[in-house]
Amino acid sequence: MSDLDCAIRVTLGERFSLRARLCLPGEGVTAIVGGSGGGKTTLLRALAGLEPDVVGSIALGGEVWLDTVQKINVPPQKRNIGVVFQNYALFPHMTVSQNVAFGISDKNPQNMSEYLQSFDLSDLAHERPASLSGGQRQRVALARALATNPELLLLDEPFSAVDVPLRAKLRDELWRAIRHRGVPTLLITHDISDVRLLADWVVVLDEGRVIRSGPTNLVLSRPRSQRAARILGWDNLLPVEAVQSSTASGDWGTLDLYRPGPDGTVCLGILPDRISVVSKPGRNTLPATLEGISRVAGGIELNCRLHDGTRLLILQSIDTAIPMIGSIMVHLPKKSLHCLGDALPLRDPDHKTVPLAINSLFSPANQEAA
Repeated sequence: MSDLDCAIRVTLGERFSLRARLCLPGEGVTAIVGGSGGGKTTLLRALAGLEPDVVGSIALGGEVWLDTVQKINVPPQKRNIGVVFQNYALFPHMTVSQNVAFGISDKNPQNMSEYLQSFDLSDLAHERPASLSGGQRQRVALARALATNPELLLLDEPFSAVDVPLRAKLRDELWRAIRHRGVPTLLITHDISDVRLLADWVVVLDEGRVIRSGPTNLVLSRPRSQRAARILGWDNLLPVEAVQSSTASGDWGTLDLYRPGPDGTVCLGILPDRISVVSKPGRNTLPATLEGISRVAGGIELNCRLHDGTRLLILQSIDTAIPMIGSIMVHLPKKSLHCLGDALPLRDPDHKTVPLAINSLFSPANQEAA
C-alpha cells in the first residue's frame, strides 16, 4: 500500500498549534508518542477528518482527503478509516453483535460470525457494553473498526482504560489482528512499552511539532535531543561541561566515549538497564548514593544520585544481588553512552501565531530536528 502523506496546521486557541509534515509507511504500525498536550490526539482527529479548521493536505495512497488550496475536504465517513478511541465509544444501547454489525459496510459484506469468532466475542454476542470488561470492550471496538475494511486504522491510547496485567494480553491480541489483516495502523500512546512491542515506525511529537520520525529501533536507540530522549524513556541524562574526542566530563566526573562527541553536546544519555553496580572503581565508573529500591515490571529499580546531585535510575534483573542503601559504585559502559544536544526552539520567538505561507510551514528539517 502507498504511504500516508500529510502537511497540516491546526490552531487551537492562542496557546497551541499543531504543525506536522509527515510521510508514513503504508504498512505496519506507526506509533505517535509524546507528552500530554503534545498534539497526538489532534493529529489523529485531523487525519480522520474530525478536527475543524485544518489547513494543509492529507493523502493516502495518492487519494487526496484534504487539500485546502484546492478546496478538497473529504468528510470523515468517506475516508474509509477505522478509529478506536480511548473510551472505545461503543453504542451502549446496542449488543456486541449490533455494535460490530454497525461497522460492516456494503464494501465488506462479511458474515457476522467471522468477526465475533476472530475476536473471541461469540459468547458475548447478546451482551451490552455495560456488562463487559475493559478488554472485552476493546475487542468489540477493534472488531467494529476493522469490519469497515478500512484503508487506515487509528488507535487513540487503546490500553488506557485497562489495568496493567491485562495490557500484555491485549497488546498480543491487537498485534495479531493487525498483522493478520494487513491494515496500516497509527497507534497513539504514551507508553514506550507499546512502542517497543508493536511499532515498526515512531513519530515523536512535542508541543505540536514533530521532533523525530523514523524506524523504531533507530529512534529509540539514538534520540537527538534532551526533549526527545525524555519522551522516549531515557531517564538518565548527565549534564556535560566539556567534550573531547573520546571523553566527556561534568561535575559528576569523566567518562570515556565509544565515538567522538559531536559539537553541541550538552548531556550524556544512558538507558537504566545498561548501568550496573560494581564492587570497585575502574574505567567508566562513578561513585553514587543508592537512595531507594523498588520492584517494577521487568526487575528491580535502583534510585541513585551522583555526588553532584544528578539523578540516576538503574534497572536490574530480579535475580541480581541487591546492594545496600548508601554508597555504591556504578559502571556506565562507553558503548551505551549517547551524546545529546539541545532541541531546536518549538515556538515562534514572540510566542504569537505568525501567518506563514502553507509551503513554508512544513520544512522536511522539522521532522528531523531532534
